Amino acid sequence: MGGKNKKSKHAASPHKDHQREADDIEGASAYPTTTMECDICRVKYDTNSHKPRNLFCGHSFCSCCCKKMIQNMIIRCPNCRKTTSASDVEQLGVNFLVLHMIERSAINNAAASPTKHSSSKMSPHGGRCLEARAEIAMHCAHCDLWLCKDCSRIDHKHPECLLMPYQDTLREMKQAIGAKVKSTENSLEEFSCKAKLYDTKLKSCASLMEMTLDCLKKEQTHLAGLRDHSQKMEQDLRDLRSENPSSDLEEALDFLKGMETATSVMWKWTTDASAILKGDQVFSLSKILLQTAVQMHMHLGIQRNGGLVAVHNINGVSATFPVEKDGGRLLVHAGSTQNRPPQAGCRLVKLEHIKSCIDPSCALTFLDISLRGQPLGRVFIRLLGCTKQSRCFLMMCTGETGCNYLNTRFHRLWWSNQPGEHMWVGDYDHRDGSGGTLHPEILHEIKELPEKKTQVAITQGLVAGRYGKCNSSIFRVYTRSSDTVEEAAFGRVEYGLNILKDALQYKESITEIVISACGMVIES
Repeated sequence: MGGKNKKSKHAASPHKDHQREADDIEGASAYPTTTMECDICRVKYDTNSHKPRNLFCGHSFCSCCCKKMIQNMIIRCPNCRKTTSASDVEQLGVNFLVLHMIERSAINNAAASPTKHSSSKMSPHGGRCLEARAEIAMHCAHCDLWLCKDCSRIDHKHPECLLMPYQDTLREMKQAIGAKVKSTENSLEEFSCKAKLYDTKLKSCASLMEMTLDCLKKEQTHLAGLRDHSQKMEQDLRDLRSENPSSDLEEALDFLKGMETATSVMWKWTTDASAILKGDQVFSLSKILLQTAVQMHMHLGIQRNGGLVAVHNINGVSATFPVEKDGGRLLVHAGSTQNRPPQAGCRLVKLEHIKSCIDPSCALTFLDISLRGQPLGRVFIRLLGCTKQSRCFLMMCTGETGCNYLNTRFHRLWWSNQPGEHMWVGDYDHRDGSGGTLHPEILHEIKELPEKKTQVAITQGLVAGRYGKCNSSIFRVYTRSSDTVEEAAFGRVEYGLNILKDALQYKESITEIVISACGMVIES
C-alpha cells in the first residue's frame, strides 16, 4: 500500500521527475540497499528495463538508471565515485548473481504455495544438454544451464527460470567482458602514461645527481688544493716566527715589515677561502639524499622487506646499527657486534655517512625505557651545544665505540617530590652509580672540545652530566623545576618527560627501570 501511495504522489508531480531522478542518483548511497532492488530508483530488478547491470567497481544498478547516468561515455558510480567506460547500457554486464537470488526467492515462494504444480514429464537430457552434446537452443539464467529445446520446455517452466536464446546470453556475456576489457585497457593506458612521466622524472633526477656528483668531486679536488696551500702557509708562518730579526735596525725593520705583509696576505687568503666553504649546503644535501635513498629503497618491489642498516668497525669487528623509519625521520639504534647479520635486501651504509647528516651541537637522541621487560615509552633528548658532556652522551647513545647505554639501569632518585627532583642514569659498567668510565676512543674524541660550564636555571626536563666531571657517562634528568642553577647541563628532554614522570611511581624499584634501546635521530 505504501508503495502505491508513493507512486501516486510521484505521478501527481510530473514536473519534478527529472529533479527527483538526479537527486536519487546523487544520493544513492544514503539509502539502505538490498540486492533485490536498484539502490537509485528503489524498483525491484527484472529481466527487462530494470535488469541489474554491473559497473566496473562492482556496484550494480538497473538498466534504466545506468542509462541516465551515462555522460560523455562515462558512468560515475554514485556509491564510490569510480568510473566505468560505456557509451550504451547494453555494454554493461548483467549481474546474474542478483537475478539468481531473485529466482531462488521465487522458487521458495512457489514451493510454499499449494497451487504449485510440477511437470510429470521427463526431459530427454535432465538439463545436462551441454554435457550430452545436444544442440543448444536456450540458456537458463536461474539454473545457469545451457539447454536444448526439449529440456528448456519441460524442465524450466517455473516462474523463477529465466530462459533466453543462448546467442543473447553469449552476447550479454561478451558485452560484460568487453566492458571489463575496455576498462582494463584504459587503466593500462593510464598506467603507461604515468610510468612514462615517472621515467622522465627519474632520468632528470639521475642526470641532476650526476651533475651534482661531478660538482662535488670538483669541489673535493679544489678543497684538497686549498688544504695543501693552507698547510704550506702554516709552515711558512712557523718558519717566519722561528727567524730572528737582524741586529741591523734597517734590516730588522724590513724583515718585520715583510713578515707583517706576508701575514696580512695569508689572513686575507684564509678569510676568502673560508667564505667559499659550503658546509651548510652539503649538510642539507646529505640529509635529502639519505632520506630519498631510504624512501626509494623501501619501495622497491624486489627489496620490499629490506631496510637500511648502518655498519661501523669496532675494534676490528664489523658492528651493525639498525635504522628504523619513524614518520619523516630515521632512528639509528645503538650498534653492537652481537647484532644479527643484516637480512637479504638490506642496504648497507657507513655510520660515518649517516652521522654527517646530524649537527652534533643540536643532535636529537632517544632512549626507550622499560620496567621488568614491559616498555614504558620513548624519550627524546635534544643536545645543547658542542661540549665534552654532550659529545660523550651522543657517542654513548650510538654505541660507536663498543659501549652504550643499552640495558643501563636507573640507579638513583634524588629530592623525591621536592624542587629539583632528578634521576641518575648512565652507569653502563658498574650499574650502581659508582662507574661510568669512558672508553678511550670517547676520551680522545672529546679532548679538544670545550669544558663548558654555563649556569642554566633548573627546569623540568633539563639533562646534565655528573657534578664537576666531564669524563663520565653518568647523567641526570630533572623531573621538577627548582630556583637553583645547573652548571653541567648539556641537553633537554624534547618529548617524553611525562614517561619519566610516570616511571617515578616505581621509585621503590627504580633500579629495575632500564634503557631498553637508544640511538640518534636523523631529522627530515
